[in-house]
Amino acid sequence: MSLKIWRRFDDLRINQQLSFLKFFSAPKQLETLRLKVFDNTNMWESLHDLTIKSLSLSVSMSDVDKNLQLNNISSLSWALSTLTQLETLNLKVRYLNVGNLEAIRGLNIKSLSLRYLKVQKKNAIAPLSRLLLSLTHLESLSIKTFQGKSFAKLSDALHDLNIKNLSLSKA
Repeated sequence: MSLKIWRRFDDLRINQQLSFLKFFSAPKQLETLRLKVFDNTNMWESLHDLTIKSLSLSVSMSDVDKNLQLNNISSLSWALSTLTQLETLNLKVRYLNVGNLEAIRGLNIKSLSLRYLKVQKKNAIAPLSRLLLSLTHLESLSIKTFQGKSFAKLSDALHDLNIKNLSLSKA
């Protein structure tokens, strides 16, 4: 079973948000969840203990800005750590801010996809390398970037990874 939600969670009234959160906990056969949401602590809490195998997040602060700019990193990190069946994580980001990706540190995922990646800071590659190395079960990594010159920088971050499949492509 797969569920795809493209809705501004913040637009929902409090009672609607609570109903929405209860809805997430209902489907026991849900394997894939795709969300396009705004950073919201309640949304991350709704992910707690789901038995999903695949999660796609497109997180934005506005309809125009498709960045993963998380104000609630600890909430998302906690929620992701409870997804014990999670194997695949897809994140849609525009600018790589490793601090915002801290939520994935140490997850037991097998596949990670980062889309529309553009390195925001010059010194982001070393922290990205350490972050990727913390994903000890990672077998497949896919990175899609706006800038081809980012690949030269990324090669350092990918150097020590023990992965089976690597895909680097330019958007």
